[in-house]
Amino acid sequence: TIVRLRFYFPLQVPEKSFYLKKQRINVVFYELFSGFFVPNKLFFKCILTRISYLYLLENTFTMKKHLLLFFIFLILSCEQNIDRKKVQKIENKQKETFNQSVKSADSLNSTSENYSEIQEGDLIFQSSTSNQSKAIQLATNSTFSHCGIIFKNGNEFVVYEAVQPVKKTPLKKWISHGKNKMYELKRLKNSDQILTKVNIEKMKNVANKFIGKNYDITFEWSDDKIYCSELIWKVYDRAIGIQVGKLQKLGEFDLSSQIVKQKMKERYGNNIPMDELVISPGAIYDSPELVAVEIKKATPK
Repeated sequence: TIVRLRFYFPLQVPEKSFYLKKQRINVVFYELFSGFFVPNKLFFKCILTRISYLYLLENTFTMKKHLLLFFIFLILSCEQNIDRKKVQKIENKQKETFNQSVKSADSLNSTSENYSEIQEGDLIFQSSTSNQSKAIQLATNSTFSHCGIIFKNGNEFVVYEAVQPVKKTPLKKWISHGKNKMYELKRLKNSDQILTKVNIEKMKNVANKFIGKNYDITFEWSDDKIYCSELIWKVYDRAIGIQVGKLQKLGEFDLSSQIVKQKMKERYGNNIPMDELVISPGAIYDSPELVAVEIKKATPK
């Protein structure tokens, strides 16, 4: 949604300036886009023009007020440009990541015999379309904002994921929820030796204990509520004693972006728990305990 706010400045000009007498400048100050305002170039031009006229009129007090307003919007504009550059950097990184090994929902057919490359215990990552996705990507400097762990439910592959509530989602449906239906798979090193049937059952038992729990919007390190990467980390740690990804304190993330600041304000107010332990999707994806999984596109029949 784009909201345009209009402000009118009556210009008090010398009598000799007949061409400007009784004129009004109609200025579009800024555009409010997706919850963030982006100062319009026209605004800066008009404010500077206004300041010039006030200088000629020797209206120092009003000129100072306009200068202050100008610099406020200039600072906000710079912050928005920084955010846009960060977002663009993440999107470029995302394209590079996916271009290395393109995977989409089209590569998986509905019959189980076409899942030969996928194994139970595999981890799947995507850039979600949720309203917090961009904030997670900016704060963690990662392509990915959501993840889950794959197990079999009968003959069907499902993704155990922490959403609202924690649940098991059919694999193809899970993939379809991601941005452009793109995803990446990672697998534990030496999985053929470690992820035995016994250990897979242990992991399922731990994962099943979280089914039905509420999603944790404040990313607390407890079992009362849980978020996506926390689910993966606790399943591996509690079932087979392997920690996938480095735990970090909330204050270690990049919280400078306006997008991140707004989301933090919504979730925590003024009491942000900077020392809270957090595991991010990006930290799990970058874990040295994992290796990438290549998925070959199914041959059309």
